[in-house]
Amino acid sequence: MEKITYYIIDVSRYGEKGELENTLYQIRYRKKWLGMISYWKYITHRECGMSDCYDSRTQFDTIENAEKMIKEVLCPNKIYDGWSTTTVGKIKCT
Repeated sequence: MEKITYYIIDVSRYGEKGELENTLYQIRYRKKWLGMISYWKYITHRECGMSDCYDSRTQFDTIENAEKMIKEVLCPNKIYDGWSTTTVGKIKCT
């Protein structure tokens, strides 16, 4: 399996007068489609409201928090937003 390289992206918001208002960090990586075409894929999480759910880019307040997510969750392939299923038993009827 190919090792994934994650990139931490600085997302800065500037006000109408050009002053920095907010800085957040996002994580992205390269993914291939049909083995040929590569594109950027962002780490997302699911948010649910009153009537629907949607995927939103996961944002971090500091670079350290983004690095921690990569080292502790993404690199070891832990589940960070979703479900995991494991077969815990099997019964065969005769």
